[in-house]
Amino acid sequence: MDARRHLTRGTALLVALALLAGTARAGTFRRPGEARPSPADTLAHAPTEAARGPAPAGLFLRSLAVPGWGQAVLARSRPELKGRGRAGLWLDLGLAAGVWGLTRLGQIKESEYQAYARRAAGAGQHADGSEYWIDVSNYLSRADYNQAMLESGWPERRYLDAGDDWRWPDYAALIRYRDLRAVAERARAQTLALGGAVFINHLLSGVQALKLGRQELALSAQPVGGGLGLALSLELGAPGRR
Repeated sequence: MDARRHLTRGTALLVALALLAGTARAGTFRRPGEARPSPADTLAHAPTEAARGPAPAGLFLRSLAVPGWGQAVLARSRPELKGRGRAGLWLDLGLAAGVWGLTRLGQIKESEYQAYARRAAGAGQHADGSEYWIDVSNYLSRADYNQAMLESGWPERRYLDAGDDWRWPDYAALIRYRDLRAVAERARAQTLALGGAVFINHLLSGVQALKLGRQELALSAQPVGGGLGLALSLELGAPGRR
């Protein structure tokens, strides 16, 4: 849970930084006493959108949504990047197919072990698929389970409705049920793992797109009035210039 929380916070920070970078504009700090440029001069020297290229935030968010999308947009102005990010897209499709397949397998096996429990042990018609089916796999009968709850000091957990009844004919039938349930649970766990891999693939593709549409920062010292002054230049997402 802690790792998932840290990963979520890191992702939110990356998105916030990308949005901040996308809203900033290229510019320089003026020297002390230097006149502010007029709006006409600013418009005359302002680079066009085509010259600036896509904003890094846009590239990041595109590839975060669809791996390789931001790289494809960037390749329009930088042909040498053609094909970058394509591997992430194919990997995403493969992972998505795996998630679908394992989800379907888990659903089939869940229906299978529940049907077996109803047939072999007379298990109740529970549709929530939660604790009841776990308890059915741990006790030979409802009576054994209820007795165990009384001895453990948890009488409120007993199944008192006759529709919740079950009784396995022998341990062999119970073991068969456990095996069927284990297949369904493994499929569910693998589905969650692949889902995490899908998210990481999207995030890595977004970070790659952000890096390709990188922001450049330059700091230099210049003489000002017999002393030294600092000039700071910041370029955000200028993919057309190397």
